[in-house]
Amino acid sequence: MKLKSKKLILSVVCILLSVWMFALLPVGALGSGYYNDYSTICEIKDKTVNSANCCSMQGIAVGSSYIYTAKTDTDNTTCIIRKTKISDGTTNILKFGTNEYTTVLGHANDMDVCSINGYSTLFVATMKTGSYSLAKIKVDGNTASVQGHYTLTYGGKNKSISGIAIYSNDKTNKKTTLLCKSGADFYKVTIPWSSNSGTYTLTKAFSVNRNSVKVNGANVNTSESAGFDTQGIAYHGGYVYYPLTKGNVSIVAVYKVSGATSSSTLTSISGLSFRITSNAYSNLFEIESVGIGSDGKLYFNTNRRAADSSVSGYANHDGIHRFKNGSGDYVF
Repeated sequence: MKLKSKKLILSVVCILLSVWMFALLPVGALGSGYYNDYSTICEIKDKTVNSANCCSMQGIAVGSSYIYTAKTDTDNTTCIIRKTKISDGTTNILKFGTNEYTTVLGHANDMDVCSINGYSTLFVATMKTGSYSLAKIKVDGNTASVQGHYTLTYGGKNKSISGIAIYSNDKTNKKTTLLCKSGADFYKVTIPWSSNSGTYTLTKAFSVNRNSVKVNGANVNTSESAGFDTQGIAYHGGYVYYPLTKGNVSIVAVYKVSGATSSSTLTSISGLSFRITSNAYSNLFEIESVGIGSDGKLYFNTNRRAADSSVSGYANHDGIHRFKNGSGDYVF
């Protein structure tokens, strides 16, 4: 056999082996990588309602067709929730009765969405303690109503949470289990669909090491002492997505949850990270929260301020975006 023919056969065998090995990966398996590009679905502008300027982007909830985002004023007394169509970026403000705002959601730092009795339902982490530490909102078209509010406790004391994600939504037994975050600690709580109020005790699920994340092959000090803040969270397919922000740098750390116990401290997955260091918005580029849609794409929302603070509207560039992998969207 000629050398050229041998090389050709060897090349074909290598390709077939590669295809076979790739086929062994589970659907949705995470590959090692570094993702630092994104596309913008739409900008979410500031709006003054109830004599308050809602200028601070907060939580995001990613559904199958729509994304919900919360914006509050700086005193956390007034909150607007917008509903944005994923396919074209068209946006509407949800009305609470005749108002374009609500006053019960506090900081509205994070939220997630699921279907309850045929309606999109938002669970909101308000960062309050007491009877509104968790809120439930029913969405019907472009209207919204507060359907429930709950006191969360842990260790016999009232507890506030800053991150929330749907862990499971049991349509047979009509209950939703939430994954909640406070700092680097994660908890679970189950809310029956029929419950509109009450006190619920959090169960410790695990903790994460938030102080060091490997980004593009190098460890980054993401500790609080280094100036990084934690934000909202997402949960998808056994993985937690955990944004950390500092100035114009935003990093999303990823942790594998399967097998974790209440005493576990999880380390971020080596080689997988999402980071934006923005020159265009060098004054501030802050990922507030993240979510993965039914299309498998990773969406996030931002507080963004342009570099030149002397330009009118420099701080009014908050938006909804999705991470890209090269020329296309990153898909799980």
